[in-house]
Amino acid sequence: MRTSLVEIVQIEQFLQNEGDLGERMLLEARMLVDERFASKVNFQEYAYKAIQQYGRNILREEIKRMDQKLFNEPTQLNFQQKIKSYFKKDKGC
Repeated sequence: MRTSLVEIVQIEQFLQNEGDLGERMLLEARMLVDERFASKVNFQEYAYKAIQQYGRNILREEIKRMDQKLFNEPTQLNFQQKIKSYFKKDKGC
């Protein structure tokens, strides 16, 4: 593998808490000594967080669309009534 790809894999394993303790310690030491490498780790971590947030936003929008469909379309009336029945207050309590 190319050196840059090996480095990316090492950083990924580090960020995901994978690999043995010795390798993790070596990467931590390298980050302290090599600013450029530390910067690569920070950028890769930022990229993972941005991708994760993007995925959450996509999922949130999909849930909103399903909510609109299930609770507002007349074709889903049986489903709506069934769900509402679960949340009716019991007069005996």
